[in-house]
Amino acid sequence: MKSDFVKGQYVCVTGRLVSMTQADLADIVQSCGGTFVRHLKRCGHIVVIGADGWPARNDGTPTRLLKRARDLQVCGYPIEFVSEEDFLDRLKFTDPAGAIRGRHTIADLVRILNISALRIRKWMHAGLIQPVESTCRLARFDFDQVANAKRLCELLEQGVSLAAIRKGIEEIGHWLPDERLPLSQVALLERSRVVLRFNGVLMEGSGQRLFDFDDRSDQSGSVMLKVTTAGGSVDALFDKALELEDAGRLEEAAYVYKQAIKLECSDPILHFNLGNIEFLRGRYTDAIVSFQEALRHDPQYVEVWNNLGNAHTELHQWDQAVDAFQHAVRLVPSYADAHFNFANVLKRLGKADEAADHLHAYRRYSPADHLVSERATFLRIARDCEA
Repeated sequence: MKSDFVKGQYVCVTGRLVSMTQADLADIVQSCGGTFVRHLKRCGHIVVIGADGWPARNDGTPTRLLKRARDLQVCGYPIEFVSEEDFLDRLKFTDPAGAIRGRHTIADLVRILNISALRIRKWMHAGLIQPVESTCRLARFDFDQVANAKRLCELLEQGVSLAAIRKGIEEIGHWLPDERLPLSQVALLERSRVVLRFNGVLMEGSGQRLFDFDDRSDQSGSVMLKVTTAGGSVDALFDKALELEDAGRLEEAAYVYKQAIKLECSDPILHFNLGNIEFLRGRYTDAIVSFQEALRHDPQYVEVWNNLGNAHTELHQWDQAVDAFQHAVRLVPSYADAHFNFANVLKRLGKADEAADHLHAYRRYSPADHLVSERATFLRIARDCEA
């Protein structure tokens, strides 16, 4: 670790950090000979801008700390604005910095940003985010894009208008380069109709209240992005199944997926999502049937191979699990979660050396591993992002 960068400097944070807590950062700054402060003094500072979305208050305006830093800079005090990843780079924390700017699967983003996979799928369906690459249906996203979408939707849920958000973003542009700000995402929402449910009240992004003819009390606080898509009963059933899944009504969600499959039996995504529902319900044999049907329509659907391996693992069907994970890592050698699950099975089979190889591959290919210290579950369940 290189400490000259912060030695003798005052360091403070604005926005939300991704790589660590503010207390952890304070310890690092202190150990490097710097002084961590929570409020700016009339002197020079290094201002670290957290990577979890752009630093805005709950009304969309720049944080107080940013505004004060700007005022001090105008008065002649040496204020240096540094992004979280650049700060880590300069301290030689290369793994966390690289992880923030890397390309992430949905499973990575769920763990790092503490958001649901379903929400990420909805943003993708609305066009709010787009994968930067996709291999065998395994989508990878730019971190800033998803973090900004998260912050944008948080502000909308709090009742902030798109006009106020755009004004705040343009103000923050003094501190952050344009390519890291979600102006294109705001423009998309301005062209589309945004319908919000806030504290039980349905309204548009402008603040205009709407009559609610559909009782969806279980969705309080959710953001629904209404965009023009190809209509059809399968689309309606798919959206309904996602809503039921989000509400934890898994049995009903499974029923709706089955109705959609009757209308469009060749869609592997429908079979995959039904398999995920059955897995969550503990119906592993039924999940395997759905996953196999998805693979019949798309043999290169890599996330299905991963989840098929997980279902066989739950049933202690070790040979079938090994076969499924082998298919997954052969299709996408950089699929970190498949390596992790494969290592789990190999370890149970007493193949420690092979398990170690796949754990090494997991650490190599998982940018999220450097940012998340605990795992929600030992089995990594992929969640489909296409709608």
